[in-house]
Amino acid sequence: RALAARAMAAAPRAAQVARVRSLYRRSLKAIWDWSVFREELCTEAEKCRAAFEQYRHVQEPDRIDRLIAEGERLLWERRHPDPYINPNAPGGCMYQRNPPVHSALSLVMDYGREPDCVPGSPLVTPAGAGTLAPPAAGAGALPR
Repeated sequence: RALAARAMAAAPRAAQVARVRSLYRRSLKAIWDWSVFREELCTEAEKCRAAFEQYRHVQEPDRIDRLIAEGERLLWERRHPDPYINPNAPGGCMYQRNPPVHSALSLVMDYGREPDCVPGSPLVTPAGAGTLAPPAAGAGALPR
């Protein structure tokens, strides 16, 4: 019973830890949006870490919830109007620029030496349902 009581008491604490971790990561990503130079990024990240460390030892759940809400409000107010998006991520400038070829398509790299381009070879239908004989000499030929 005591173990169950401790687990029940630890559940809200674990949720708060996850929220703080998420807020910290989002804060670092927001700093990345605003920073142009690496030195500036490192300085601002250290300031952010110091702000989080300042309240590391707070134990009251209500106060922790208020601090998280205040941090999320500040993050929302200071968000970048045009955040950085990884070029290969959805919304990025290179997203699906060169998508892979669909598996139903096949590429033939014979450059004009395919069987249907070689004179005298049987023609294959696109569905692969057999072969068609080439037209007989003179049959269907255009008049000269």
